[in-house]
Amino acid sequence: MRLEDMPSNVARFEQLMYLSLGIGIVIAALKYQSLPSGAYAAFAVLLAMMALIVWLIARRHANWARWALLVIFLVGLVSFIPYLSITLQTNLLSGILSAVQCLVQGMALYLVFTGNAVAWFRRPSEG
Repeated sequence: MRLEDMPSNVARFEQLMYLSLGIGIVIAALKYQSLPSGAYAAFAVLLAMMALIVWLIARRHANWARWALLVIFLVGLVSFIPYLSITLQTNLLSGILSAVQCLVQGMALYLVFTGNAVAWFRRPSEG
């Protein structure tokens, strides 16, 4: 499926979420020295799972994945605020990138739940 074949909000969602994953890779690279070696394997698995969820949402119209991603985002916000406060004090660039990543994800989720994206997730019988 080409980008031109999907609603603009879904296409922008996909682009923003992949941008967010890229920002996550940069953040992990910035923290390379301070993380245990096993954390990178877990990060790689998480990255692959998130990429799969984004693909399911954008390319396979997976409504359940859209809602699951929203829940994951909202639950993550609870721990993000204290994390951001600490990170801004210990590694300013990483903290700023983390805040940008959170904002990008929030914008992407907004797009995938509004406008022309809504019809993308309707079942054919709901049309």
